[in-house]
Amino acid sequence: MPPVLIFTVAALAGLASRDAQAGPNLEALQNARAFAICQPGNSGDDVRAMSDMGVGVVVRGVYGAWHRSPNLARDGQAAKQPLVDLARNLGMCFVTMITSSAIYESDVPEGRYEQMVARDALNRMIPTGNWHQGCLQNPEFREYVKRLARAVIDGGADGIHYDESYGKWYWMRPVPGFCDHCCEHFREYLKDKFDAETLSARFGIDDIDSLSYRDYLAEQD
Repeated sequence: MPPVLIFTVAALAGLASRDAQAGPNLEALQNARAFAICQPGNSGDDVRAMSDMGVGVVVRGVYGAWHRSPNLARDGQAAKQPLVDLARNLGMCFVTMITSSAIYESDVPEGRYEQMVARDALNRMIPTGNWHQGCLQNPEFREYVKRLARAVIDGGADGIHYDESYGKWYWMRPVPGFCDHCCEHFREYLKDKFDAETLSARFGIDDIDSLSYRDYLAEQD
């Protein structure tokens, strides 16, 4: 059966209502009543304990691909296969956690880190500690997240839990993003919502295609 992507409990309910032939692991997912986040969970005793508690879906119970390149994520997931097999034998699905926003320079292709990082209104990279937020408006970063997801699936995970799916909200520093891609999407939003006359009369925007909201905000200081 193909792996299942898990986003919310609501999505899980929708999956359970599908009229489709289910493999053994998907059937466990459909009938799940308990979820476990076991961090870390690195032994068979952890897996058996969760089974004894009636857990149906284990999120990050054996492996989490946070701060991993796709290749390292694939290898790390595959190395946990005995524990994943044990979980399956006990009727549990194992879901690997990956991040969909936080990135480290050592994890991404050389020379591409600054191109993927979210920016503030002054075009500075937005830090969150010893890592940065990638911007999900950025097609290159979205493709990177997809490669990371593909890697853990190929490594044997039943599904994926996307951690930190903020996109426009940054952990510990709640500010919006203003990278080139965000500004482009904002222009398209304004063009779809207002006609040229309204943009000019209400907002003073005479040429929406040349608008840089980031530059506009920087000039307000």
